[in-house]
Amino acid sequence: TYPIIVINRDDIALNEYINKLNHPAQFIIINDLEKLDISSTQIRNEIKKHHSLKSYLDKPVIDYIMTKHLYQ
Repeated sequence: TYPIIVINRDDIALNEYINKLNHPAQFIIINDLEKLDISSTQIRNEIKKHHSLKSYLDKPVIDYIMTKHLYQ
């Protein structure tokens, strides 16, 4: 099995959720990423409207999202 990777968000008390689980040691938590001021819902909405994501995300990330047809 593979551990679940969790990226912390400012608006969620992540440790409260993880402590409720049976095996909290199975999680890898990443806290030191640059915070982006966009949510997955916003990305999904921008894609549906055929708007550019360039002001939110780097080109390799946009290319990956589009190639894999994510958020559609």
